[in-house]
Parts: sequence; structure tokens; C-alpha cells
Amino acid sequence: MTSTAMSTKEAAKPPASNIWMGIFGALAVLGLVYFIIALFTGEGWYGINDSAPWGIFIVGMILFLGISIGSTVIGALINIFGKDEYAPLGMRALIVGLVSLVGATLFVAADVGNIFRTVLVPFVWQNPSSMFFWTSLTYYILGILLIASIVFTARVARGDANEKDRKRLKVLSAITVLFAILLVAGIDGSLFAINRAREFWNHASLPVHFADVSILSGVAVMMLIGIGLSKSGRGELVNKKALKGLAYILLATVTIAAFFDVYEAFIVRYSDTAASDEAWKLIWGGNLPLTLLHIGGYVVAFLILLTQKGREDSSRMKIAAIAALVGVVAWRYTFVTIGLFVPLLPFLKGDTYIPTWPEFAIVLGIIGAIFLAYKVLVRSLPEEEDQGRPAPSPPPAAEQPNA
Repeated sequence: MTSTAMSTKEAAKPPASNIWMGIFGALAVLGLVYFIIALFTGEGWYGINDSAPWGIFIVGMILFLGISIGSTVIGALINIFGKDEYAPLGMRALIVGLVSLVGATLFVAADVGNIFRTVLVPFVWQNPSSMFFWTSLTYYILGILLIASIVFTARVARGDANEKDRKRLKVLSAITVLFAILLVAGIDGSLFAINRAREFWNHASLPVHFADVSILSGVAVMMLIGIGLSKSGRGELVNKKALKGLAYILLATVTIAAFFDVYEAFIVRYSDTAASDEAWKLIWGGNLPLTLLHIGGYVVAFLILLTQKGREDSSRMKIAAIAALVGVVAWRYTFVTIGLFVPLLPFLKGDTYIPTWPEFAIVLGIIGAIFLAYKVLVRSLPEEEDQGRPAPSPPPAAEQPNA
């Protein structure tokens, strides 16, 4: 085969990113179909029941809300401190924050079963005595802050921003960081912590725990994106210094999350109540595989990042980030389901929850929509690494085509 034929064949191959966009689009359509069917037929085919009314949709909600908070914090901090080595991650972190936030609200809509009621909660269906009112309100405000941050960051990346715009971006970024950590993560954790009847949830430390795991999730996702960019064939867009900085943050947040896990486990184990005893049996009984994934994910990430090679080698950092995310997903699922499995009264029988195929289809659809939206926005918005890059030089006269 001649070199010309080989080059033509290579050019005919679709880029890998287009293939992934096709896969994400197909998943989004699949989820949309099942979501529409559930919208008109009800939720009878879900695995939820009267004893366990929350399932995999609420797990997805708090998981992607955490990713949104964590990546938003990373993106806003990059704008505040403006370190060049983190520049390629700034816009991408804000985009991850926005699409993950939208994805979290889609999970809520899937759980409620009526997207129209969901979007009207803080405005039409007002009940300030309900935590759902406050959580919904914080989601809208965070979304507005993220959109404003993306607009200002895009202006800076295009070189259209003046000095006042740069100062406004720093102030906006500082407000966004404080709002995401103190209010969004705190109120979301409080949504579970105020449930006095659910001893597995009723911990005053839960809002802080939620905030830490949120930053952990966002950092792990941004580390994977950074590693992907560093091997994208476009040069070293994210250098090793930036990835090492993310590795230190991930190590710290994993350590803090493990600290909370251990002491909350002590409370469950030694509370000497019927509910805590039942929860302990479930954690180390039917839920054992997820418990081991939770502990194992954190342990693997901690041991890798504790070493210097683990904080410098991209392959090891990728394993650590994936392990940390596996631990977070397992903890989120255990946290939601175990809190509901324990019966509220001794004479009641706690039902189990097993997700059904329609639930999985909607989950895959929402995840596909999140990834597809991220890809589209990254392609559409200016990237920080392009700022100040000189225009490509014209080809030599001998290589220019004849007029």
C-alpha cells in the first residue's frame, strides 16, 4: 500500500472524540426515551418503594452535585490566583461544574417524576420551612454564578477583557468558591443531617464531610482531564507541576474523608441503638461489596499519592484518581441506601432496594448528556491555552498552492 493510500485511509477515520460524542448522544437519547415513558406512565417500574423512596437517582444527584462543587472550586481558584500552569484547566473546570450541576438537577427531576414540578420548586412551590426549597435555590444561584464566570473567563481567554473585567472575574470567583463550599455543599449535607429519625444520617459533621468529598470528586475529575490533555498530542497543555498540585489536594481530601468515615463508623458501631446496630449489620452484610470498594478506593488512592512517584507519574495519578472516584461512588450509594434500609420502628420491616433497568437507562442517559454537553462546550468556548499564542506562520513560497 502506498503512503498516499495510507494517509487517505487515516484521514477517513473519524476522530476518537467524534466517536465518543456519538456514544454519549446515543446514551442521552436512550435515557430521554425512558424518562418520557416514566413521565407519562409513573414510577411503578422503578425499584423504589414506600420504605426506600430514594434510590440511584438521589445517589447520582449528590455524586454529580459534588463533582460540580469540587470542579467549580478548582476553576474559580485558578481564576483568583491566575497561575499559568493551571490555565488550561480553568475554563474546563467551570464547564464541568456547570454540566454536572445540570446533570444533578436532571437526577432530581427523574426522581420526582415530573420535571415541570422540579423547576418550579423555589419559585412557585415555595415552602421556606423545607430544606428542598433552600437546596433548589442554591442550585439556581450556583448556576448563575457559573455562567457568569464562564462568560468572563471566555472574555479573558479571547483577549477582550480589560483590567476591570479581570478584577471582576477575581471577585466573582471568590464569591463562587465561598458559595459553593459553605452554602451549596453545606445545605446539601444538611438535607440529610437534619433527619433525626435516620440515625445513619443524623450527624452534625455531615455538611463538612459533604464539602470535603465534593472537593475530592472535583479534583479527581479535573486530574483525569488534565492527564488526558497532557497526552492529547497537542503538546504539554497541562504540565507536571499542575498535576502534582492536584495530586496533593486529592491526597489531602482523601485523608480528611477517611477521617470522617472512621469516626462516623465509630458512632454507628457504638451508639448501642437498634437502628445503628441494624445499619452496622447491613454495611458489613449485604452491602459488603460496596463497603470494600469504598474503603479500597480510598486506600489505593492514599497509598499511591503518598509516594513521590505517585504524585509525579501520570499513569499512577490516573489510577489514584479513578480509585478515589470509585470510593466516592460506593460511599454515596451506601450512604443513601443504608439510611433508608433501616426500619423507623422496631415492628416495621425494612425493604431492600434494587435498581431496575429503566433506572439504569435513565442514569446512563443523564451521564451521556453530561459528557456530550461538556464536549460541545469545550469545542465552542475559547481555551485558556490559546490566549497569546502566535498565529501559525504561512507555509514557504514553494509549498503554497498556485493561484
